[in-house]
Amino acid sequence: MSTVNFNDVVKETILAQWHPYQQQGNIKKDDLNEGITLLTKIAVKALSKENNEITTDKVRAFTQQNASRFLRICLTPFPFSTCHSETTLIALEKSLTDNSSILVHFFSANLSEEELSTLALGIKNLTSEAIGDACFHLFEAYENKRDNKAGYDLLWLIKNATGCDYTIPEKDSFTMSTVTEVLLRWMANPGTVENCVSFIEILLYQHPSLRAPLYHKLFDSKSGPFFVDFAFKQLGLIPLKNWPNKVNTIEDLVSMYMDIGLPKQQVFTLDQNSLNNVCKWFVEQLVNIPMDKWPNKGKIILSLFTTLSPEVPRFMADALSKSHDPKTAEIGRHLLEAVRADSLNEAIPHLNELVTLLPGFWAIDFTQYFGYPFPPFRELTLDKDPTCTRRLSFNEYRKVFVYQSLMIGVYDACIPFQDGTRFPSYLLAYDLESEKMVWGIPLTAKQLTTQDDRPVPLIEPSKVICGRNYFPPYDLEQVGNYIAIQLRDKLQVSLISSATGKLTTFTEKMPESIFCDWNRQFHISPEGYTYQCAWEKEKKVLIVGKIENGQWTQSFKAEDFGYGDFHSLSTHCGFHDKLEAKEYLIFGPTGDRKSIKNVAAVFAKGDKLFTIEEDPLNEKQSLLKVRTLKLDKEVVSDVEKSMTLNSVQVSFGDLCDNGRLILFSGNGDDSYPIFVNWKDGRVMSSTHKFYNQGRKIINPRKGEVWTLGNGVVSREIWKVSVTASWIGGSAESKQKMGSFQFNEDRTFLHVNDNDTLYFNGK
Repeated sequence: MSTVNFNDVVKETILAQWHPYQQQGNIKKDDLNEGITLLTKIAVKALSKENNEITTDKVRAFTQQNASRFLRICLTPFPFSTCHSETTLIALEKSLTDNSSILVHFFSANLSEEELSTLALGIKNLTSEAIGDACFHLFEAYENKRDNKAGYDLLWLIKNATGCDYTIPEKDSFTMSTVTEVLLRWMANPGTVENCVSFIEILLYQHPSLRAPLYHKLFDSKSGPFFVDFAFKQLGLIPLKNWPNKVNTIEDLVSMYMDIGLPKQQVFTLDQNSLNNVCKWFVEQLVNIPMDKWPNKGKIILSLFTTLSPEVPRFMADALSKSHDPKTAEIGRHLLEAVRADSLNEAIPHLNELVTLLPGFWAIDFTQYFGYPFPPFRELTLDKDPTCTRRLSFNEYRKVFVYQSLMIGVYDACIPFQDGTRFPSYLLAYDLESEKMVWGIPLTAKQLTTQDDRPVPLIEPSKVICGRNYFPPYDLEQVGNYIAIQLRDKLQVSLISSATGKLTTFTEKMPESIFCDWNRQFHISPEGYTYQCAWEKEKKVLIVGKIENGQWTQSFKAEDFGYGDFHSLSTHCGFHDKLEAKEYLIFGPTGDRKSIKNVAAVFAKGDKLFTIEEDPLNEKQSLLKVRTLKLDKEVVSDVEKSMTLNSVQVSFGDLCDNGRLILFSGNGDDSYPIFVNWKDGRVMSSTHKFYNQGRKIINPRKGEVWTLGNGVVSREIWKVSVTASWIGGSAESKQKMGSFQFNEDRTFLHVNDNDTLYFNGK
């Protein structure tokens, strides 16, 4: 079979793969056909070395193996039909085996003026990447090998590719500065718009091995800024219609100056004033170019906003708000209002709008720029968690409060500043359906009295402690429609509206000798009864009061009640002295008290008090007893019901809406739920075992327990419940809801009625 026939095989094979590449480039039919002819010669030459018969199948296989690389070369688009055939053949053969531009190998052939002229006919159609790659290699030879011919070819290539009208010196007269001098002289008096566009795009080409634009090779630290100024000036003068790749060129410059990431010796250093001027130039482009003409415009806005010096973001937001492009102006207005906001709550509506307008907005930490934290509700990038879960990213407290459609938790930005200030912890509320922030307030003493949420001074800036193991300087408690907060070492207690974040502060007027207990022991019932522990003349006192009509009044002060652990008990409070006969002392709102002996654990909800007490007849069992809390001098009723539990190590879970009380037996690998119908005395111990350390949560509305499986490293998520009426173990329901893909320290925080589990992970 002749070479001509092999050419048909190669052409058929190439055209079969041509369609997806055809949409990406603009190659002439003559150039493609000539390139296929050269590829056929290369195939025949390569196969002839095997000393076997060259067959159609072998030619087809060779072509298929090299088709992808050949078609990418065609996209440059190289002028195969006008270039010298032998030189082009050698260049194409070499470029099939590496990633360099075909131009690199074309110029390595030590071209004559006649051969260069054949390339000049089609060189203007070549991509800036192909030309830039060749320029990089030519300058390498010129700089490292002192190859004057390479320097001459470099200037020839830029001149013919861009149409620049500078004069190229004779090869013999070249010095190491000749290339730079010629290009600088031309930039001082450039030619047409087309010349400038091509020139800038080529010099902004970034070779993979350089990690910096080509102009960093061609110019030194003194002449480099001259090119940058030239590029900025031309980008400002040349309209978008005359520069198809203008937005890409702007993005290249933004990348260089806003997220430079270059070796220090390759960076042309700008002082802050010059950098701000560059930033302002970028802002002008953002203002003038419409969003629909600039696909990545939102990303550039975010990049600039988080990189500029503090005074520039306001200028940027103001400028964008005045853009004639409606979408740009809308973004600018919301940015400006967020910057101007006097509190986080004022900024939230605008920040939420920016989340919609600027994809990726929540991936940026804007705390330093707006002055307020704005974390996403949950981790948005981790896709390895089970679909039934939501990994919270705003909560630092290992605890959340759910009020109607809101989830409320603590966030600590953990940002210390050089001036010794840091952002305080914030209490943030999110809508569970939209996952947008609804309100947020800082948890500081100053905010609780003045609602001033500016950064607060640090005593020791270098010792800022944050994270999930941080012991917070406040205590939070959900009280009906409010979140109650008490700061450490403060008698002051504030109520925060769960719906709005509004504050109401109650300050007790007490002698200066009284100060707050270090353990932050306080409790407010939904009915407004308040209990606070304090110290007076080295004596522990309990201060009881009532909130009515927005005013707090003290009811009594109790003394001489021991040093047991403080517990909140619905309308009452209690102290558990585990050393003295496991005595449990209960205080009611009247100031009266009542003691219960041999108590291991206590829980109260509504007017019911539940206790786990020792079984005097069987040391391997315990008793669950039920009493009623009284608002009068009786304090608490006598035992109304008593049930036997087949475990002595029992802790309380919750009293669910269906009337079932959920307990947990054990505190390690062999923990399991216990379901109690306390009204009729039925008790069912679950067969489900799990590791009881933050790995459980109760859905009180449905009476279900969610846990991880048994063992410290278990990744399985289980839902456990019982039927409406159970008989023995057959009533238990266990369902595997999913499984995590890796081990980490997790805390379950909430589960909703749609079986979505919210959790914290490390």
